[in-house]
Amino acid sequence: NLIVYPGKTWTVKIKYNGAAFDSAFIERTAEHLTRMMEAAVDQPDAFVREYGLVGDEEQQQIVEVFNRTKAELPEGMSVHQVFEEQAQRTPASTAVVYEGVELTFRELNRAANRLARKLVEQGLQKGETAAIMNDRSAETVVGMLAVLKAGAAYVPLDPALPEDRLRFMAEDSSIRMVLAGKSYTEQAHQLQVPVLTLDSGFEESEAADNLNLPSAPTDLAYIMYTSGSTGKPKGVMIEHKSILRLVKNGGYVPVHEEDRMAQTGAVSFDAGTFEVFGALLNGAALYPVKKETLLDAKQFTAFLREQRITAMWLTSPLFNQLAAKDAGMFGTLRHLIIGGDALVPHIVSKVKQASP
Repeated sequence: NLIVYPGKTWTVKIKYNGAAFDSAFIERTAEHLTRMMEAAVDQPDAFVREYGLVGDEEQQQIVEVFNRTKAELPEGMSVHQVFEEQAQRTPASTAVVYEGVELTFRELNRAANRLARKLVEQGLQKGETAAIMNDRSAETVVGMLAVLKAGAAYVPLDPALPEDRLRFMAEDSSIRMVLAGKSYTEQAHQLQVPVLTLDSGFEESEAADNLNLPSAPTDLAYIMYTSGSTGKPKGVMIEHKSILRLVKNGGYVPVHEEDRMAQTGAVSFDAGTFEVFGALLNGAALYPVKKETLLDAKQFTAFLREQRITAMWLTSPLFNQLAAKDAGMFGTLRHLIIGGDALVPHIVSKVKQASP
């Protein structure tokens, strides 16, 4: 790399570790160094931080090319409308599988429509909120879709939380009613609002057509609460368009109709948004995992293999724990998303070796 200015010519040689850096990176670094030294000659009184390292071509790449993140999203649509379109395209495809219950997209859509009508009959109105208190299950997915179809927003409540915290979240988000699993109906009544039981009866006896109530991408879809570790928990308000931006053509994790997504996140945890709607809005099948199965490496390995799971999200601690026992358990996956805490490098290496 030659740097020329009046009276001087410098030849700079760079030695580097080829295992850590590629030649393109070193060439780019050399160009930056050249520009800095040329700037130092031209502007000897300037601060080093004021010298420009990036040329016009690289500047254009950084500002324009790397920031070209616009993606095609369903124009003017809400989450449940995108789901309804998917159900119309692939009515017979599997949508949710849980504990012996398998619902096609048609069956899931009709079950959500029937429940949505009940919610409207019970007085749930557009813009209001309804809590969902249940574990991962097919019934919970029906409840989430039903609340959205009714024009409202859902508030996931973790039954394991202390009563005073649940009551605070219910009051803070002004819930109109609670959709509770059978095991939690008594607990839900303590919130002193109407309670509707989520059951496993997916009968076809009631009207099941789409409600087609007015909705917009800017409508509130759900409210999820922070842990409150810094004081009072805060409700984060998420609109329909934000969910769509995450799961439709987002460039994050491509999910296709042939995929099988395991749901491992708690209903009240934001990863559940990606799991549920990442699967259903892309025509993939969702497989909620029982807590007992998730925490047992042997059972979970069998689950992944028997159900041929192809995409999954895990918290870092749980990944570390499971992978340490069986690094090859993720062999069926195309996508494994891990986050929330530090990873253990040697465990990651074992998993990559076992499942390239």
